[in-house]
Amino acid sequence: SRKNRQEIMIGYSDSSKDGGIFASNYSLRKAIGNLIVLEKELDVKFRLFHGRGGSVSRGGGALEDALLSSLPSSVAGFLKTTEQGEVISYKYLNPKKAESSFSSALATLLKKSVYDRFGTNCNVSDSEFDTIMQTISTESYKAYRKLVYETEGFIEYFKSATPIDFIAQLNIGSRPSKRKETQNVEDLRAIPWVFAWTQNRAIIPAWYGLGSGLEEAFKKYGQKEIFRSCYRENLFFKTTIDNISQAFLKVDLEIAKHYNDFVEDVELRQKIWQMIESEYHRTLDWLLYVRKEESLLASEKLIQESILLRKPFLTSLSFFQLYLMKVYKNAHYDEQRERIARQIVTTIVGIAQGVRNTG
Repeated sequence: SRKNRQEIMIGYSDSSKDGGIFASNYSLRKAIGNLIVLEKELDVKFRLFHGRGGSVSRGGGALEDALLSSLPSSVAGFLKTTEQGEVISYKYLNPKKAESSFSSALATLLKKSVYDRFGTNCNVSDSEFDTIMQTISTESYKAYRKLVYETEGFIEYFKSATPIDFIAQLNIGSRPSKRKETQNVEDLRAIPWVFAWTQNRAIIPAWYGLGSGLEEAFKKYGQKEIFRSCYRENLFFKTTIDNISQAFLKVDLEIAKHYNDFVEDVELRQKIWQMIESEYHRTLDWLLYVRKEESLLASEKLIQESILLRKPFLTSLSFFQLYLMKVYKNAHYDEQRERIARQIVTTIVGIAQGVRNTG
């Protein structure tokens, strides 16, 4: 009755929350490759449905780059994907913009079909590429899990150093912010998880672990130039690095450090902050090296300027939010708390609009 067709959803959100952004992207790529092989064995046509969110850590980013960097035969002239959050209004609110967005998607589908039939996107041998990427994926996964899942007290830190309790009051999803009342990261929904880290400007779901992954891969292979070669010659690696770079430029550790001060356990606060700060500088160094830049996104001036121009306004909103959170914490009356909470929610919306790609 289905004419030997089966729809399979590719989920980006929870895989990223569970293992970090690079491990998520690479593991999903491998899974798609396995599905392509399996559908030939079973003589069943798989229709892949990409469940992408607006943020980079939930599969967001430029659609054209994502399609062109996908595996041969993984699209096959058909695309089904989600558009979520502020991405909908950005792409489709204006009729001309909506027409342009659809036209771009169709043109990219055509281009991808031509590439699959006649071209190749990578000059690095498959075995060499897979070995390097697998090492980066494995090591970045370890670094991410060490922070998020293996650090005792991390969920306590998360609740104190982000405005997650106020985000829970927002109507930003069809489901509650938590699956159940527990102290486990696994039970948090992906949207508020990403949203909370965006608000405190650390944005760790979009980059944490990458620096360690590249560092450990370098120690193993001893050839730093190989990463630049992969960036030049492999669209998957280039697209992943570029997406992370755009999100990374939006990180502001000076702001994040003020949120860090909300954590009352001094030892826990210092331990986790040191891990975040060390990984930040490690990741920045590697992004600059791989992209051959003196400053991040220097080779994409329009994007760089767009992000940096919004930064002063975001800084003001963040400090306003920090001030309101302190006032809320010291408030004595329910009525006062409710009024301040509404104001905090307003700053959350403002910061989300300014950072973009948050949901």
